[in-house]
Amino acid sequence: MGEPGERGEDEFGRARRSAREAAGGAPVEGLLGVLTYFHPDGLTPGLLSRLPGLEGAVEALVRSGAVRRDPVSGAVRIPPRSARAVRDQDIADGTTVSRLDGLAGVISGMLDLRAVEPDGRSTVRPAALELARHALTLWNRSLEAAAGGQDGAVEPAGRAAVQAVTHLETAGEPERAVEVAGDVLAGCRRVLGDAHPVTLLAAGRLGALLLSAGRLTRAADLLAPVLEARSDPRDLARPELIALTHDLAFARAAAGQVAEAIPLYEKAFAASCALHGDGHPASLTVLGNLAEGYRATGDYGRAVPLLRQVLEERQQVLGDDHPDTLTAANNLVGAYSDLDGTAIPVSVFEKIHVSRARVLGPDHPSTLISQSNLASAHQRAGNLPVAIALMKQVLRLRRGTLGADHPDTLTVMSNLGAAYADAGKTLRGYRLCRKVVAGRSAALGVRHPDTLLAMNNLAQAHLAVGRVKAALALHARVLNDRHTLLGGDHLDTLASMNNLASALNRADHPADALPLHANALAGRRRILGPVHPDTLISLNNLAFTYQGLGETETARGLFEDALDAARRTLGPGHAITRRCETNLRQLSGQRN
Repeated sequence: MGEPGERGEDEFGRARRSAREAAGGAPVEGLLGVLTYFHPDGLTPGLLSRLPGLEGAVEALVRSGAVRRDPVSGAVRIPPRSARAVRDQDIADGTTVSRLDGLAGVISGMLDLRAVEPDGRSTVRPAALELARHALTLWNRSLEAAAGGQDGAVEPAGRAAVQAVTHLETAGEPERAVEVAGDVLAGCRRVLGDAHPVTLLAAGRLGALLLSAGRLTRAADLLAPVLEARSDPRDLARPELIALTHDLAFARAAAGQVAEAIPLYEKAFAASCALHGDGHPASLTVLGNLAEGYRATGDYGRAVPLLRQVLEERQQVLGDDHPDTLTAANNLVGAYSDLDGTAIPVSVFEKIHVSRARVLGPDHPSTLISQSNLASAHQRAGNLPVAIALMKQVLRLRRGTLGADHPDTLTVMSNLGAAYADAGKTLRGYRLCRKVVAGRSAALGVRHPDTLLAMNNLAQAHLAVGRVKAALALHARVLNDRHTLLGGDHLDTLASMNNLASALNRADHPADALPLHANALAGRRRILGPVHPDTLISLNNLAFTYQGLGETETARGLFEDALDAARRTLGPGHAITRRCETNLRQLSGQRN
């Protein structure tokens, strides 16, 4: 006995033939195949609008009675028995692979459902997630067909599955996305082989997901063997391999291996320019990250012009409020801030943060980065209550979305600890610094630049709470590691020289501090210039060291030079200016 309201198989066959005859060449069979994979929900009018050229097929099938249109929702559905008939005929006729191939192509096109709302905010429509689920079902069926000796549908189905993974991540299901991406990659390798473009696409997608999740080592371990197996430069002229090279470079840089990342960035940029042109968005993304690599090594002479170039081209092509333009602006301002943070007004950081919050939303990761940068700008300007409030808000959101041990969460925690220390809340800062060192050591390793920065901050916190011996030992360790990893002229290495020397002064060892302060001052003068705030701090500290050695006149001259430059460049109310005034007054035996 037939199911209520359904047609027998023969009657469906007649309706199917009638629809084909009436459709005038419209893809009736293709639409029927899609409907079998969207059973029992059917295709909504919104989804049908994403399938160009199917209007005639829809009307022919509805008029013939082969499918039904819901009078309320407008969704088009195929009855369950008819859906089975279509699939059974596919198997009998040996056309399953061709049908899967067509379906994969259709669904892959439909998956591009990300929309940009009028305010520029990127969203994922519910229909995209529905399609993503269907794409993954299709992927599993294509693997079943391949197991039976028919593997022709795996390539298009694999592409659709990779797109589905992207939608899972964007919709806030990152762990599910990583799991599915791993399954898709394993299937592609098994059926298509390691060198197939879809396999490379799947590897790149999984690698990018791992990077987003902070799993840097696993991402690099995945991507490096793929690229090492393709040493022929001609291979790199493929979008999949350019993306893989870029992602591996990003993984290396994020893991602190910047020297290994830069040649990969350079290779990816050259290949992207050859394939797309130097002004293409993909090429500009690689160029921006290459510039960030130069910045991380302290090579501002190369970093700043490239960051400026990326910003100008983004502004010209995309406009000032596009998310990619705002990222470029944030990176360029960050580089200028590295060189002289006090020269960048807080209002510049405020503008970037407001724009990102409006375009991307207040909780978007890029918005939170801008909020952290704004907080640091307030900290440099001495607005510590504002800085601490902003950092605490970012830390709460980072913990909620990424977890307490994610590298981005630990970065915010580190910044908050430093702000607490500046505000005189030494114990709060000390406790946070200890947590950051433990978290970064576990996640990144003890010699990662971010871990060394956390150790530097902890050493400073040791000093603040009176643990001078612990501070000396940790500062010496950080200086040694930074000198080995980054070189003697890197700004981080010079900062460690200054900090260790200051700790030695605190321990009443000025003779040991003198050469370190002298070297730090010389390096900062050479790289940052004679009136940069960090240079003036080094000049003041060197004077303090001579004072400790009893060389009063030498100390007086250096204090006067530092005070004169601070007044001229920073103003009479700046913290560095006040410190120089206090030291000179104490040297002269004056009292407030």
